[in-house]
Amino acid sequence: MPAAMDANLEMVNFALSCIFVVEMVMKMFGLGLRLYARDRFNLFDAFIVTMGLLETIASPPSFMSKNQPKKGAVSALRSFRLFRVFKLARDWKSLRELLEMIARAVASITNFAVLLFLFIYIYALIGVQFFGNTMRFDVDGYPTPFTLEGFWDGTVPRNNFDTLLWAVVTVFQVITGENWNEIMYDTIRGNGKFACIYFITLVVLGNFVLMNLFLALLLDNFGADDEEQIKEKQEETKKLAAKMSVMKSSGKGKSLKSLRSLRGLRTFRPLRMISRRPGLKLVVNALFEAIPEVLNVLFVCMLFFLIFSIVAVNYLKGTFNACSGDVFDALSDAQVAFLVSPTKWATLNDFQRSWFANTSCAGFSNDTISMTSQYVCGCWGADWEPVVPQNFNNVGMAMLTFFEISTTEGWASVMVAAIDSNGIGMQPIRDNNMNWALFFVAFIMVGSFFVVNLFVGVIIDNFNRMKAALGGDFMLTPEQKKWIEAQKAASRVGPVRIMKPPQHPLRRFLFYAVKAKRFEWFIMICIIVNTFLMAGQYFGESTMQAYVINIVNEFFAAVFTVEAVIKLTAFSWEYFEDQWNQFDFFVVLGTLLSVIVEMFTGASVRSLAMLVRVFRVTRILRLVKASKSIRQILLTLYIALPGLSNITSILFLMLFIYSTMGVQLFAKIALNDNIDSHANFRDFGKAFLLLLRSATGEAWDTCMHDLASSTPGCVDDPPYNPMMCGFNDFDGCIPLNGCGSPIAFAFFCSFTLLVTYVMLNLTIAVILEGFSLSHEDEEPLFDQDLLEEFQVKWADIDPKATGFVKVDMILQLVNTLKPPLGRYGMPFSMSYFFKFMRQLEVPLYEGEYIHFRDVLLAMTREMVKGLTGDVGTITQMPADQDSAGLMSKRRIDFFAHQYFGACRIQRQVAQWLQIKRRLEKKYMEEYKNKIKKPSGRPKKQRDARVFTIG
Repeated sequence: MPAAMDANLEMVNFALSCIFVVEMVMKMFGLGLRLYARDRFNLFDAFIVTMGLLETIASPPSFMSKNQPKKGAVSALRSFRLFRVFKLARDWKSLRELLEMIARAVASITNFAVLLFLFIYIYALIGVQFFGNTMRFDVDGYPTPFTLEGFWDGTVPRNNFDTLLWAVVTVFQVITGENWNEIMYDTIRGNGKFACIYFITLVVLGNFVLMNLFLALLLDNFGADDEEQIKEKQEETKKLAAKMSVMKSSGKGKSLKSLRSLRGLRTFRPLRMISRRPGLKLVVNALFEAIPEVLNVLFVCMLFFLIFSIVAVNYLKGTFNACSGDVFDALSDAQVAFLVSPTKWATLNDFQRSWFANTSCAGFSNDTISMTSQYVCGCWGADWEPVVPQNFNNVGMAMLTFFEISTTEGWASVMVAAIDSNGIGMQPIRDNNMNWALFFVAFIMVGSFFVVNLFVGVIIDNFNRMKAALGGDFMLTPEQKKWIEAQKAASRVGPVRIMKPPQHPLRRFLFYAVKAKRFEWFIMICIIVNTFLMAGQYFGESTMQAYVINIVNEFFAAVFTVEAVIKLTAFSWEYFEDQWNQFDFFVVLGTLLSVIVEMFTGASVRSLAMLVRVFRVTRILRLVKASKSIRQILLTLYIALPGLSNITSILFLMLFIYSTMGVQLFAKIALNDNIDSHANFRDFGKAFLLLLRSATGEAWDTCMHDLASSTPGCVDDPPYNPMMCGFNDFDGCIPLNGCGSPIAFAFFCSFTLLVTYVMLNLTIAVILEGFSLSHEDEEPLFDQDLLEEFQVKWADIDPKATGFVKVDMILQLVNTLKPPLGRYGMPFSMSYFFKFMRQLEVPLYEGEYIHFRDVLLAMTREMVKGLTGDVGTITQMPADQDSAGLMSKRRIDFFAHQYFGACRIQRQVAQWLQIKRRLEKKYMEEYKNKIKKPSGRPKKQRDARVFTIG
């Protein structure tokens, strides 16, 4: 920076400091100390102003003092003035809400910070005890012997456990995942293979557990109140892409050469397909909904990056270069020592002056030449080159560097360069200032773990809010939501088929043998032993060991073949109805085919057959039914798959767009260290793979710098040449020598922001949503075991798993099911049964059948009513259209309780008619007996004479 500009900036900075002091004094006198102290922003402003006054007193500006401003620890107070930008939150509502959330989060994660410090400290002490002074290697990479002469001459890796500070930095680097495997391999070289246990436990506990716990605490404090919605963004993108295409087609010659980079915007045309898929449209709407709050988080990130950048520029500008090249490698140790600490010409002896003979630097003046390592390196003809692609020479490059570091990619190399820095234009010295390690660790904690993870909170919060609004469940009570989730869980259950024992004695014996638990455990043990045996093979094993392993593998192949034959004999064709049996038969068939092919042709295909046999170990999943936690994880994966398909579609669409754009922009750039023959933008396939790798954060920053840099002799936008590599690849082609483009910075930064921070965090949101659905509450409405019990009892009345049974069979089902679904073991009467069926309202199908799912949903609904009360107006979920279309019977407009009511009425009428017929028969017989004619001829009656008196 020119001295005049530095002086002008000092004057402006001093004037602004005076304005802030006047503002603070006026507020104190106008409001009074009591009212002034009530506002937290006033206290914050007072703290910043006080720090600025202390910094001005300790290090006055150059125009107020004859001495140069101090560059020591006192000038660090200058960085506190940067916090004045947070005063914008007083009038910026969304920013103020975000900062308040950050304040709550800081208060809640204080205990976690203590836990993380103790964790790092304990692992660092363990590393010092076990691996301290053990990682020293010779020029061939082998550990140096423990002798007084040779041990200390070995080379020590930058990450080591020799001191407690380096051990802490190393442990922290492993937790961030930055090149942790290289550290582990160096430790294994010096201490043996069992050192991997230390690093595996450190990664599992530190990275997988503690870092995710930190994220959970941060999300717990996150809250988004902004309800604004951004609409019609897809149409704007289409219009922009169309305009850019028109501009490109209307330009001729070199008139629009400066706009050729806009060709990449044509790649946004595939966004039109989003409107044709509702699932993709939902994801894109969620992304657009999150834009306002993402911008707030981005602003906070930029503020933190700016604060750290100004501090880094103040101390590290111009310090990330070193003397290198073939000439430097040929220098003697004395010359290297002089290069590190050069002195004036007058203090040099004759031998040292001879180093400058035959150079233009001989006899350089003490007054006009600043003796630096850079000057000496140039005098000797060596190369003064950057140590790392990143630097802190200005605020722009510093913010770009910190953005790269926030992704935890390549931050360790930047930290090492800062630790070795020795001043502007000076040769780096190893471990010159270890305090910079703490600086970068602090930035990773604040700028990466905390601030950048706010993106996760924004995306997840907006995703959940939009899902709730579009799903229509924001008007439901918690009990109603639980009932809907219970219905979803019940609807995923289907009938199971029970195989009946065959009649043949041998098949019947084999049937019960393979159904026994001992047989299943025996096969499982064989699978596990066979898998470990195959895993025990290694390169360089002895012939005898390979022979024994082969014999044992053949034995297990025979065991699995016999298992398949026995099951085929016992189950007949029903054996293939089980998918596990289909898989086992495929593995056995593949193994037998490999043996036959090898026997008759001599071609060895056992490696392929062995690979297939390894998948047998997945049968162990049968044994985890009793583990609720594993079942929850599998259910989470099952629930999240539909949502992940939409996210994956958008992700691949973004990769497609950026790959096509990258081919348009960077196809002609010359190859170098990281942009090589395997990773480049010369065709779509390689570009897609490169961006897929960059989406994981692997070496994306080095690729960006290589694409932005230009090699000597490069050509800007080279024309088509059939003899050049890239246009036509063949042996002896001329290397393509296109220059780099600064557009690579915007290209990769936007890609990292959109894909790594937004899209992958949206994937996390979908997975978390799936986990919340699979584990909605610690106490669910009903246990999963009830559904399994229902499956088993239904199989007793529907052994072929058709899903349909006669409606009369539900009486047996109710009597065999345990409460709360059934009435097994409880007093039972037909009147209660009729009442219970009236509550269930199970629909009927033609032929007087009922369906599995209808009965299960009805029983679970009544059970939920008994547990939580009435579920309100939420009705039973309609049957899935796909499954309903596959039903073999048509549903009719009657219910099971109406059928039983009709049957009861029919029985009562039948009984009444039977009684009536019995009574009629009885009365008829009695009547017939009364009017029955006498036997024989009737006697004549004598005439009777009647006498009357008077």
